[in-house]
Amino acid sequence: MATNSWPRLTPLPPIFPFSATVFVHIFRNLPVQTHYVQISDGTILTLHRIPCRRSSPTSPPEERPSPAVLVWHGIGLSSNAWVCSPGDRESNLAFVLADAGYDVWLANARGSEYTRRRRRRDSLAEQPTWDFSIDEAAHLDVPAVVDYVLEVTGLSSISYIGYSQGTTAIFAALSVNDELNSKLNVAIAMAPALKPKKPRTTLVGSLLRSFGGPDGLYSVFGRGSFIGFARNFKNYMPGRLHVALLDTAFKNVLEWEVHRLGSTQRRAALYYHLFSGTSMKNVVHWFQVIEAGGSFQHYVDRRSSWSDSFVHTSHKISHPIKYPTKHIKTPLHLFVGTKDHISDCDHLREHLPRQTNFHMVDDYTHMDFLWATDVKECVWDNVLDVLSKANELPISE
Repeated sequence: MATNSWPRLTPLPPIFPFSATVFVHIFRNLPVQTHYVQISDGTILTLHRIPCRRSSPTSPPEERPSPAVLVWHGIGLSSNAWVCSPGDRESNLAFVLADAGYDVWLANARGSEYTRRRRRRDSLAEQPTWDFSIDEAAHLDVPAVVDYVLEVTGLSSISYIGYSQGTTAIFAALSVNDELNSKLNVAIAMAPALKPKKPRTTLVGSLLRSFGGPDGLYSVFGRGSFIGFARNFKNYMPGRLHVALLDTAFKNVLEWEVHRLGSTQRRAALYYHLFSGTSMKNVVHWFQVIEAGGSFQHYVDRRSSWSDSFVHTSHKISHPIKYPTKHIKTPLHLFVGTKDHISDCDHLREHLPRQTNFHMVDDYTHMDFLWATDVKECVWDNVLDVLSKANELPISE
């Protein structure tokens, strides 16, 4: 069996506005590739790949290619989220997967800092478009990215790991795409989100009522980027003030605890990579789902009173179209925090297939699955066990 010799890690500065490729190649001295996937509507998504640096645990590389795993971030994040945590390699899921022998593919969702280019008249130009919701990810982006990874690697199936909205995208995509189910050997959902619980804070509820419902958010924030100013504003804000403001928002609005994320300095480094970008339409889609109740549904354009995008019919439909999430055939493993108010376990059990596997993580809130100081021991080691079984590899002790 080939061994993997890791270089000495370069200490990271307290705040680091670098790209994913810089994190991986310079600070971690690992090979990294950038790939572009053109979606059928002209959008171009960026993938960052960390090729496996050692042979497969079960056979020489010439006999069996390394198993591949596609990792999809949550709302407002980017591939930076998987590689930006200060400390050793075990603080970042991408490096944990690479160290375990996987061919790691980090996706970037629409609207992130990496995915705004569109092809117009056979030329590439920076043409941001914010007319997208989760439907585009489910019907267009996830299937296209999976097909691209399969084509490049030559594998017949890959594994998928999603966090937060990255889990929503795969649930929705698998529910409407039978062929996609055969291309994934497992889908792992960390901090899964299908229908978040209604906000318990009176502030959020009062604001929504004053706006006249989810679509009223457009009148305040417009129909472009959701709080896009935050991306530039953080560059001019002192790190401690940035942390204090976000800590307060997480606690009072989202009811998230942050003590597992480490020191103020560590949180400053992590928080820098929030607000990578998403659309206002994406945010409104979530509030439509929360308001409607029931299972996860397609976005509804209230301006036309029709929901005619991405439905399997040529006729216009005058009511929300629900995703048939019980039809998913790919094995599902959900890692849910007992203090995560976004993941509604009862709803997930009701609307996902009966054979779905639930792994409860004590005292974890939503963001802990991404950056908690003990996340490897509490979550990622179990994720590696699930991946090993799905790819028929021996489980490391």
